[in-house]
Amino acid sequence: MEISVDIITREFKVCRSLALEIWANKLLTNRRIYVNRGNNALASVNSLKKNFGISVVTEGNDAPRGGKIGDYIEFESTEAFEVFAKKVMDFDNSVILKAKKREEEKNLAVNSMVITEEEKAKFISKVEGLSRKQARKVAHNYAGKKLNFYSTEGMSRFMDLIK
Repeated sequence: MEISVDIITREFKVCRSLALEIWANKLLTNRRIYVNRGNNALASVNSLKKNFGISVVTEGNDAPRGGKIGDYIEFESTEAFEVFAKKVMDFDNSVILKAKKREEEKNLAVNSMVITEEEKAKFISKVEGLSRKQARKVAHNYAGKKLNFYSTEGMSRFMDLIK
């Protein structure tokens, strides 16, 4: 999942333990909660019972030798939980789409970045006599000012001016 535990907790008004289960153990598609892993699983189960009316179907153990770590609870989903799961997945997809769009916009900005002769002269005079590492810092800042975000590709365009 792209969205964080804090976003799930804040946007969907669920307890933190349930948000952790959703985020870490893919609870929206996997209807199994492992207990005895220090993950507050019983708090998650109680939250699911209280908020979504789920019922525990089976309790089992899938550890190779029946160890304590393999204890799990499987639950049967309700319509309320399915609606909730769909909302969370749609929200997650919208976050992914926004991130892709933002990345495309940044790539477009970097690709269309034009360094004027004045900026070139100013940059070269600024990095004259500096080590390569210090020049990269200056180039990174110049690219950041020009693009309004830091970009390694933008920095390398300024660094190409030194050669």
